[in-house]
Amino acid sequence: MGDEASAIFARLRAALDAQGMEPVLTGITAERLVARVVALGVVDSPFLADVALAFACAEQSPGALAEFERRYGGDFAGALSRLSLNRTEIDEVAQAVRERLFVVRPGGAPKILDYAGRGALAGWLRAVIVRSGIDLRRSRARDPDRPGDADPLLELTAAATNDPELESLRARYQQPFREAFRDAVLQLPQDERNALRLNIAEGMNIEQIGALYGVHRATVARWIARARQSIADTTRKLLAERLRMPAPEIDSLVRLCQSRLDVGFSVLGAAEHGAVLTANGPPTPDRRR
Repeated sequence: MGDEASAIFARLRAALDAQGMEPVLTGITAERLVARVVALGVVDSPFLADVALAFACAEQSPGALAEFERRYGGDFAGALSRLSLNRTEIDEVAQAVRERLFVVRPGGAPKILDYAGRGALAGWLRAVIVRSGIDLRRSRARDPDRPGDADPLLELTAAATNDPELESLRARYQQPFREAFRDAVLQLPQDERNALRLNIAEGMNIEQIGALYGVHRATVARWIARARQSIADTTRKLLAERLRMPAPEIDSLVRLCQSRLDVGFSVLGAAEHGAVLTANGPPTPDRRR
């Protein structure tokens, strides 16, 4: 870096250090951060530490994500206190905001980069949370009984398969299976469902998800494993209860469930049956077999 860029980076480090946040720079390219600050025109901003934190979160720095959660994870309920939302709705808004802020979608950028350092990050975040809460209230007012069909987990059953036996069963039992699968997904505990969605639909690894929620990666791995097993078990149970078929047909449909789920998880980017989770990317096949 040139002398000017070095001086700006030194100011950034000093601002972060003053708030005990210098570790968020771990793994962050100094040149890119300085370029961001210069592009925003906030070299002299009193909110340099906030700008650096936001940039590091957009860069998927685990340390920055953990620091963000530590500082602001408890702000959601307070920001939404006047909107008369229940606990489930607050959790839904919190999850939606986290995904909008940090998940990088094809052709787009995480919303956290909309923060331009003109004011405190806390105030900007509060506005984002409140707007999301209002959007939720409006959508519920328009159609209060509409289920969350936008959840990518609910699309797992749309995966294609070339197995003739499974396709024959699919033609006969597709609708009952989709309904049972959907109900199984919706019965998942919120943390497990969110972790599974972020892992298989958004491509986030367990370390990134753990940083996002302020928990150890092993906890995230357990959430995902339990969610997968719970979806399979509950789908089977619901099909058996609802269809009341003879045992041989139930056994065939159970095989369909397991195979269908494996195909679906694979299509959405999760591991194939027998895979293990890694900290550095999507699950990979278990080489120990």
